[in-house]
Amino acid sequence: MVAKLLNIMMAANRYQIDVDDILQQFETEIDFITQQQSSADMYSLQVVPEQLMRFKYELAKYYLNRGNYLYGFRFLLDVLSKSLAINKEAFFISCIKLFEQFKPFADFRLCTKYESLVREGRKERLFYY
Repeated sequence: MVAKLLNIMMAANRYQIDVDDILQQFETEIDFITQQQSSADMYSLQVVPEQLMRFKYELAKYYLNRGNYLYGFRFLLDVLSKSLAINKEAFFISCIKLFEQFKPFADFRLCTKYESLVREGRKERLFYY
């Protein structure tokens, strides 16, 4: 299910397609997917977190581009945080770029959390950007 929804979100972002009806139709499934915890098997530990991060990133991008900043920033900061946890530099940098693009629409609390995550990435010397 994640792969299918991910493909929909990637197409929506690439071609600026309105998929609000689809998101509403699968709202329960999306809530379950985005709150899912990893299991102990190898596939779940390696593949699923990356797919979930990509899906959440695409959701964030979609919502931000459509002016739904509450959901957009929520998903974006979640991906930024998880990219630190699993050491995924590409996601981290993509999130920074997207946040900076929409930073004028972020409130003080969001900016503070964002800056804290970026500092953590620098402090841990996880990423060089």
